[in-house]
Amino acid sequence: MLEEAHSLPDDIAALKAMVLASRADLAARDAELRNRDLLSRSSRTSTGTNTKLTAAVEAYFADLRRVRSSGGATGERSSYGPLANLLNAVGTALKPKMFCVGELADQGAGHPDFGPYAAKQVQKGEPREGQTPERGVVEVKAADDDARLTASGDQVSRYWRRYRLVLVTNTRDFVLAGEDEAGRPAKLETFRLSKA
Repeated sequence: MLEEAHSLPDDIAALKAMVLASRADLAARDAELRNRDLLSRSSRTSTGTNTKLTAAVEAYFADLRRVRSSGGATGERSSYGPLANLLNAVGTALKPKMFCVGELADQGAGHPDFGPYAAKQVQKGEPREGQTPERGVVEVKAADDDARLTASGDQVSRYWRRYRLVLVTNTRDFVLAGEDEAGRPAKLETFRLSKA
């Protein structure tokens, strides 16, 4: 169903950049940049944001480890809490801000696991009834599932037809299904948080 494309929405690009920047080598890269005098006073605000996002990714991994090591976890649903926390932390750094609603109501395509809503879509802490998430939907699968395969499947195709943007994850691999310049389904971006 999906072909590769090269465009990438800004909010997903921000998520990818945050995740990549939060890997273990972040401290080494920051030190190298400081040594080259590339960090100026004006970048302190973004560095503060990166620190918050890095902490969110570290908490995500710690929470996933804790859940999995408990011995009582299910394959997919047990990762919802840690993933929601990560997505909401990323959402506070985006412009406009975003937050995720879990277990979306069926709006004609089934029940996606999360719907990232822009802050402007929310009144009194809740999205307006019947409103689709501006930032697409998120489908979560078990860690041993292949996110790329899932992104090409029937479930994601249904979600794509309704929401036009679907982020598929198995908690470490992320595949963004969207549309190409001609409006056809396409895999816009893929990235991996960790190898195992």
